[in-house]
Amino acid sequence: SSQTSASCGDVVDFRVSTTNTWFTIGAWRMGNYAGAGGRLVWRSGPLVGSLGSEPNKHIVVEPAPYGEQPGAITANWRISLKVTIDGAFTPGSYLFQIRGSDGGRAWIPLVVRDSVGAPTIGVLLATNTWQAYNTWGGASAYRGADSSTLTRSRIVSFDRPYAGTGDGGFVADELPFVQWAEGLDADVTYFTDQDMELGSPLLSKIKLLVVPGHAEYWTSTMRSNLERLVIARGGNVAFLGANNIYWRPRLTSAVPGGPARELAIFRSPAEDVVSDPSQVSIRWRDAPISTPEQQILGSQYWCNGVDTSYVIPDNPGWPFAWGGLTSGTEIPHLAFDEVDHVYASLPQQPGLRALAQAPVTCASGDQSYPHEWDAIAYETPANGAVISMGTLGWTCELTGICPRQTQDPVTIGFVQKVTEEILRALSRGPAGLIVRSAGTAWQPLPAPSATPTPTPTGSAP
Repeated sequence: SSQTSASCGDVVDFRVSTTNTWFTIGAWRMGNYAGAGGRLVWRSGPLVGSLGSEPNKHIVVEPAPYGEQPGAITANWRISLKVTIDGAFTPGSYLFQIRGSDGGRAWIPLVVRDSVGAPTIGVLLATNTWQAYNTWGGASAYRGADSSTLTRSRIVSFDRPYAGTGDGGFVADELPFVQWAEGLDADVTYFTDQDMELGSPLLSKIKLLVVPGHAEYWTSTMRSNLERLVIARGGNVAFLGANNIYWRPRLTSAVPGGPARELAIFRSPAEDVVSDPSQVSIRWRDAPISTPEQQILGSQYWCNGVDTSYVIPDNPGWPFAWGGLTSGTEIPHLAFDEVDHVYASLPQQPGLRALAQAPVTCASGDQSYPHEWDAIAYETPANGAVISMGTLGWTCELTGICPRQTQDPVTIGFVQKVTEEILRALSRGPAGLIVRSAGTAWQPLPAPSATPTPTPTGSAP
């Protein structure tokens, strides 16, 4: 599609490449709908199918010794259909289904923005992160077609489909929250990373911004708008996933003056030669930027490959006390895949609270001690609240369908109750007083005791 979100009255271009003789496009608004998960609100008539051109693979030219490097991959296909977003499209999160004459299907995600009113809760969909991981055309921001990091794309483009089913990362990382929250009749509205980039006026009105999944890629403008439009005025923020605000891409245009539909993700100051060093595309925590994500999240990405249970302690504090489980109960898979923790070597937010902690075993990432998962909260200077669950095992447990991980009935029930309490408390207004005494004052878990060497007994044969 020609954009990631649209308002009433906008015209969205859809481009489809297919060997089918005909296809249709149907718009599904995703939500609960009595457990159905979505509702068909619009469908096109049959459209003539045609095969689009091969992907255009661009290059970027860097100074020696880097030289030519893989750049953006684009699909310059003709427009298949223009769709006017009218009154049939209730604001929300949509998947447009492409259905071929042979029965094949694919998805295109689109947010329909609220144009009026002042919703209570905003939900951010991590479209930048979806695109960074997108392998359509042979390469993502991580690897090329030969699986090498050397041939990865230094720039990724939104002018291409998402590989696989076409949903980006929506189904795995955000859809469980969308379906569950709308089942509560929560007053929600939706944003994409591009709406955060543009500083949507609704960001200044919502009481709570929820980042449900894996929002790893934040431009400098996105981070500034989060701080200025939400946190600085006492708005609350709930990061339910992990590894958020990690990379700092730069939004660019393929042609001067054109739409900003590309993300520069060079990762190295040596490769990303820009006239303004403050725009370099590296990790937020690295020099010369040196503004770690912990300054906003309260914690930051630590490692991955984790699958750890959490054991309810004696007298759990807010919001875990609302989970309905007694002390000693094991909650499987709660610290899962990627996890965050508080870096003791970096400045911490004043009054930082630990909502939950557990020792973890990492498959990759930082292997120094402590191996620790931290779910944290803190009160902002404007009396708002920021909480971060610090695990990719949270949102996916909200529903009974979870493509990311193994689920457990105990974990599902616990996560649903705790998340409902978070939404209830943080959607009322500035929640600094609530988190000021939540959990316990953060301190690192003690390092595990060394295993003593057994003392030999008896004599050798």
